[in-house]
Amino acid sequence: MSRGLLIIFISSKIIAQINTLPLSLELYLQSINPNGTTISYKLDIVNKCWDEYGLISAEQDLLNSIISIEGNSQNSSLGWDAAHSRNSAQKVFGYGVYKFSNSINDENFYINYSDCRVSSNFQDWYGIDMTIIFNTNEGKFYFQNSTPTSSNPIPISKGQLINIWELKQKGIPVTVCLQNFWQNCLVAIPSEGSGSNLFYVPHLVWGQKPNYSA
Repeated sequence: MSRGLLIIFISSKIIAQINTLPLSLELYLQSINPNGTTISYKLDIVNKCWDEYGLISAEQDLLNSIISIEGNSQNSSLGWDAAHSRNSAQKVFGYGVYKFSNSINDENFYINYSDCRVSSNFQDWYGIDMTIIFNTNEGKFYFQNSTPTSSNPIPISKGQLINIWELKQKGIPVTVCLQNFWQNCLVAIPSEGSGSNLFYVPHLVWGQKPNYSA
C-alpha cells in the first residue's frame, strides 16, 4: 500500500514541474516604446495557409492574429507559436507567407514559412526561432536570427520579404508536403509607393517540384 502511495506522489510532482516550464515560441516580439503607448502588432496570411500537417487551412487563428504591447517590453514570453508546437495560451501561425505590420505607421515586412521542414512533423525539420523588435523612436522594425539575445538587431526594410529557409541557411525549400502547393505558390506583395502609387510585384514561392525531370 505504501509503495502505491509513493508512486502516485512522485508522478504528481513531475506533472506540476512540467506545467511550470516557460513557454517556447518560434516568433518572439519585443517593443522599444518609452512613450508608454499601446501598439498592436498584426500577423496576416497573404496567400494560402497550411497547418502543421500540410493541409490548406481556414482556421482563423492561423490566418491572422494581433498582439498588443503597452510601453517597453523585452518579455521573452510574448510572441507566436508555430502550428506544430502550438500552446493554447499563445497566438499561433501556420505555414505560408505572412505580412507583419503595426498600428502606428505603415512599416511592414513579410515572412515566408512555405517549407515543410519548419514543422517538427517533418523528418528534416530545423529550428526557426527569430525575434522581431519594433523601435517606436525610429518607427522601424528589426530582427534577431534567434531567440531574444543581447546581440545587435538587424534592420528590416519596409516591404522586405524574409524567406525562413534562407535566413536559416537551409538551401532549397521542401514543399512536397504542402497540399496543392503548385496551384498556390504565386504571391503578389506591395513593392514600392503608397496609396494610388502602390504597385505589386509577384514573388514565386518555389521549391523542388515532385516528379519533375529535365
